[in-house]
Amino acid sequence: MSEVKIVLLGEGGVGKSALVIQFIINTFLDAYDPIIEDSYRKQVTIDEETCILDILDTAGYEDFSSLRDHYMRTSQSFILIFSITSRKSFEALKEHRERIIKVKGQEKFPLILCGNKNDLESEKEVSDFEAEELARSWGCPFVKTSAKRRMNVDELFFDTVREVRKELVLLESVKKEQKSKKKGKEVKEEEEEKKEKRLEERQYEARKALLKDLLKDGIISSSTFDEYNQKNKTTLGINQ
Repeated sequence: MSEVKIVLLGEGGVGKSALVIQFIINTFLDAYDPIIEDSYRKQVTIDEETCILDILDTAGYEDFSSLRDHYMRTSQSFILIFSITSRKSFEALKEHRERIIKVKGQEKFPLILCGNKNDLESEKEVSDFEAEELARSWGCPFVKTSAKRRMNVDELFFDTVREVRKELVLLESVKKEQKSKKKGKEVKEEEEEKKEKRLEERQYEARKALLKDLLKDGIISSSTFDEYNQKNKTTLGINQ
């Protein structure tokens, strides 16, 4: 059974813990308890394929950046979460993403942008359009959630797994393409070698015919003919 590692990142108070706990045990965590990090595991079946989700809920404080860096290196996927009621939390996500890129040393990785607290529309500070544009620029899906109403909570984590699976399929495709190119290159090199060998053999036959004429005309001796002929056969790997 496959295992998918997911790291949740975002500023403090955006609802990371509430989303995870709602997903794991169908309970809304109303009181905010700032944590350093906590890990959750859950077995799920997504698109008829079962897997284990290993979810890390991180704190939103820079004091624990070394912990986050460790989990970033080993994680397969990320959910960047902001609260629609906090523009500051939305703007901070760019820095979180840059941190992932720096730690992992790559710009492409399975990622979901999540706008949480959609039960508080009247306090909204970030429009759907802004979030969708940011997600488009990052090349990732945008999911609107509400941990309180359990809105799109399952979809958030399921879509993250789908992004991981798409990445794995892409990597496998790249590997097959590279293998195919390597094989094609080897076949081409082998054909070139055969072509070169045939050319050398034709040249050998031409030289042999010339030597026969020289031998017939008495210009060279039979020993010279035999020596030259044997030398060329050895070079070309001809046994007869």
